[in-house]
Amino acid sequence: HRHKIRRPSGGASCPGPSQCRASELPLARQIRHTPKIRRLVHPEIALDRRFDIPHRHKTFSVVITDDGALELWLDGCLRKRRNPGPRDPLYVWTNIELDWEEHHYVEVRYYRRVDELKVTINGEPILEQSPTMVSP
Repeated sequence: HRHKIRRPSGGASCPGPSQCRASELPLARQIRHTPKIRRLVHPEIALDRRFDIPHRHKTFSVVITDDGALELWLDGCLRKRRNPGPRDPLYVWTNIELDWEEHHYVEVRYYRRVDELKVTINGEPILEQSPTMVSP
């Protein structure tokens, strides 16, 4: 079930777990009503640490934060965040439903030791970025 979150600035669609009509709720109640998704504006991040990737009619962003965490955003919604820790690579993933029951599996791996980022959709490479690679 998908429903729109109304905001003064126009807001974006975010999936929600309930069957309610969220557009009829005040904004603060709407945000509490869908606790699994954090709806935040993208933080101010250097462009070389944020990668916006269009995929069909969706846009997702991969962010490497100043504190070294890896984030995966979909249409302005933070879907996954992995804080830095002993494991390498950092790994986040999400499932995107594009059309009726058409699921696309997005995976992101950030190898901190070599500063390399790899993004795949359904196992196909979409983005590879490292200090030795030149962006197209």
